[in-house]
Amino acid sequence: MDANIRKPKRDDLLYPDLSYKILGVLFEVWTNVGPGHKENFYQRAVAHALVDAGFIIKEQCPAKIFYISAHHSVCTTSIS
Repeated sequence: MDANIRKPKRDDLLYPDLSYKILGVLFEVWTNVGPGHKENFYQRAVAHALVDAGFIIKEQCPAKIFYISAHHSVCTTSIS
């Protein structure tokens, strides 16, 4: 990513530099891949791009989905 790109000031982001770096990776993937592919294709492309950008990632992590409270687990699914 170009270091000369001006970043707008955001007070509502907890980690603005990290957020902009991630968004830059996402835009790069979108620009290079384009529209019309299945979600799993984008997921793999983003995973590779994040690693190439220096991120340490975990893919397809299991997560419980809850209904109303922590006492009503609806299912366990994977989060990309």
